[in-house]
Amino acid sequence: MGQRNISSGIKLSEIPNLLGQYSRVRREVAASVQLYVVALMLTGYQKSLTDMAKVTGSSIDSFSRMLANPSVGEKLQAALNRHIRRVISAKKRTGKKVSVHIIIDSTVIPRVGRNVENTSFYHSASGKIRGHRLTNISLLLNGEFFIPLASLPQYTKKYARSLGLCYQTETEMLQEWMRVNMNDLLHQMAQMAVPAQDITFLLDAGYDTQSVQQEILQYNCHFNMMIKCSRSVGGRQVDKYFRQNRYLAWSSIRLNKKISGKTKRREFRIRVSTEVQLKGVGPVVAVCSEKVVKGRRNPRRYLVSSRKSSSGRNILLNYSLRWSVETWHKIMKQDYGWNDGSVHHFRSMENHLKLCHLAYLCHLINYRSMPCQKTSVTSFVAYSTVKSARLLVTQAGGMEALDDEIRSMKKGIFYHGA
Repeated sequence: MGQRNISSGIKLSEIPNLLGQYSRVRREVAASVQLYVVALMLTGYQKSLTDMAKVTGSSIDSFSRMLANPSVGEKLQAALNRHIRRVISAKKRTGKKVSVHIIIDSTVIPRVGRNVENTSFYHSASGKIRGHRLTNISLLLNGEFFIPLASLPQYTKKYARSLGLCYQTETEMLQEWMRVNMNDLLHQMAQMAVPAQDITFLLDAGYDTQSVQQEILQYNCHFNMMIKCSRSVGGRQVDKYFRQNRYLAWSSIRLNKKISGKTKRREFRIRVSTEVQLKGVGPVVAVCSEKVVKGRRNPRRYLVSSRKSSSGRNILLNYSLRWSVETWHKIMKQDYGWNDGSVHHFRSMENHLKLCHLAYLCHLINYRSMPCQKTSVTSFVAYSTVKSARLLVTQAGGMEALDDEIRSMKKGIFYHGA
């Protein structure tokens, strides 16, 4: 009798079948999915395959086979869509008026090592990083309830060619997702009494393209985004436009932002131009914004909104909500193991990312018999050990078996001899 028998007090019958009742994958694979998600929901350790196998009492081989299984990816995507609809429907039952923002942003998951599939160098805030790039599409309700909708992996040209697929840029990939999923999402929002005209997309300057902006307007939604300095506004580049139209007066605004539970006041000065033509799109409200910090000159940012009734303050306030996706990126990398998928094949990495996404949604749903948010691995292992010991002593010869188990564990922990 080894240590595994006493430290893995997890009953699969108590854990929800995350792949669905009628999933056609084998029972062993479905059990590995359940244990993998439970391990991802715990905090306080690096979520490598070895450590997760030890925590759940499973084996590394079973996790590896599950991640490499091609049918698991399709079932996980179906499970994600089902859980997302469940989270949105739970918000719908409140019956209160809801403000809806769709945030689109990308992040890079660092990967090092030889021959790791689908890696490239991408620009980030800390410079060039080699790894996988994800385009994340999220739903923000009432400015605080964050629901991740999709994480779209960026394929390199070499990896797309190996799969027999046509290479897509990030913009083309985003447009394809919108064509497939936007009608269903708008239908769900209509059930919450939110028309398409009240939905606002929040994007940074990386998505400043006419095709993305036209795609958003095609669904009668609005966008609030940062644009590049070279983008044409009113027949001139936006930085030159505000430099030449000096009659647009500066005005000061103050915004409050909560950081680590504390409210911090930030001051900006802005210039607003209404009903100005954005090249290839149409009339927008353009804002030139500059953060006020004593003793330092900050770069100017240029924001546009397709909602003509928006004021400069509202445009800046709505754009600041985009920071919630950056907070979510940090949570997924630190608490849910986004950066810990040490696998060679990108198919396995995709399944790992979907399982991380599923673990986050399980915390939003508050599944019964699943670990609560911020549950440490130490407390979970202690609970599993006590529970297994309790089951062991109820069997015939249980006390003798428990004594043998304690002696074998003691040999592996303490020194023996002189």
